[in-house]
Amino acid sequence: MIKFSFVFLFLISFASWGKSQDTSVISNVIYKVFWDSSKIRFGFFNPKTSKPAGAAEFDSLVYRAIPEQKLVIFLARKNKKWAMYDENYKELLAPQYDELNYNLRNGQIYAKQGNLYGILDKTGKPILEIAYQEILSDGSYFKVKKNDKFGLLDMSGQELVPACFQSITDQRFLENSLLQINDKWTVLRWAGNNPCQPVRQFEQIEYFNDYFIIKENGLWGVLDTAQKTVIESKYLYIMPFFQKYLSTLLVVLPSKKMGLMRIETNGNIVTELPLVYDEIWVEDVTAKIKMRQGDKKDYAYEGKPYLKMKYNDVVYNDLINAFLVKKGKKWGVANGQGADVFAPAYDKIFIIDGKNFLVQKKGKWGLVGGRGQNKIPLVYDQFGYNPELKMLFLKQIPKGFTIDTDPDPDEGWQEFKIKNN
Repeated sequence: MIKFSFVFLFLISFASWGKSQDTSVISNVIYKVFWDSSKIRFGFFNPKTSKPAGAAEFDSLVYRAIPEQKLVIFLARKNKKWAMYDENYKELLAPQYDELNYNLRNGQIYAKQGNLYGILDKTGKPILEIAYQEILSDGSYFKVKKNDKFGLLDMSGQELVPACFQSITDQRFLENSLLQINDKWTVLRWAGNNPCQPVRQFEQIEYFNDYFIIKENGLWGVLDTAQKTVIESKYLYIMPFFQKYLSTLLVVLPSKKMGLMRIETNGNIVTELPLVYDEIWVEDVTAKIKMRQGDKKDYAYEGKPYLKMKYNDVVYNDLINAFLVKKGKKWGVANGQGADVFAPAYDKIFIIDGKNFLVQKKGKWGLVGGRGQNKIPLVYDQFGYNPELKMLFLKQIPKGFTIDTDPDPDEGWQEFKIKNN
């Protein structure tokens, strides 16, 4: 929706028209407008005669021009009221408006008198009477506010919906507009012949992919455009799940357990995840669905927990197609098929590649292979890794010495060439 604003592009500079016969009257000229600098007044100027076309009697004078249509409209202010003239200086609208603005795109004039707005055609005939507190439009219809209530009009000014609503929310299709009456809501397509007294109203309505998520008696459900029940109104909350999953809804039971439901193109409901989880979200890094049940977390795959909901946390790494998995405070690795590479037994894990993992236990570092085999014993206090050379540097720090932040192989570091076996 575009809210009409009355902004005028006043003439702020004036080009000299050449030598004037009466410089005391005509100080500067632009197009068909002249400025009387002695009185700070504007008037019309006839370029054919090089003379004023009447007295300089206006406080302000602006024009709107469409050269290809040979159209010129003048907006003039006199005694704080605006009027409109055609290119022959004929008065089209008398000076009675607090604001006027001519829209070249649609040829309409937006007018204001006092605190009320209206729209006129280029002859001055009302399209919308000056009777509205607000006028908004998307180019297809008008949303108007009158006596603090909203209604809808078509582009010719004919009433589509009476102005009896506290609010009207805009939708892609007009018939799906949401209408608020006091503290209840309805849909324009459901309003019937007496939209100000709709037969069926709801506590809240949200539009969702040609369906409507509705709240009645404190619980949420889903209706189609014909008010047919798609999901019963028995849930604590229903909301669109995530932008990537356009047809999927997050559904929450009164017990606060939640799951996912998908509305198929034929209107059938498919349960993507059963309503047994305490939390469901989409992970930022992987854009995968993740859920929590009690103190267990997992990823969803084909409606089921991928790792059978047996870990306190899981983190997928797509570079090696494997999972870091956590039980209690210990970490391990599971492969892309969900089978353990090595069970959670380490305080920290640093991934080198799919076949090599630096692991830490009780403050000591070592290297474990892709089948869980020990490659380098866990006896080192510090490590460094060069991925380009695939070189690992490990160092043991004697008691009483601090960790060295400079991995120089000449100062007690041991070098290991990483092998993928």
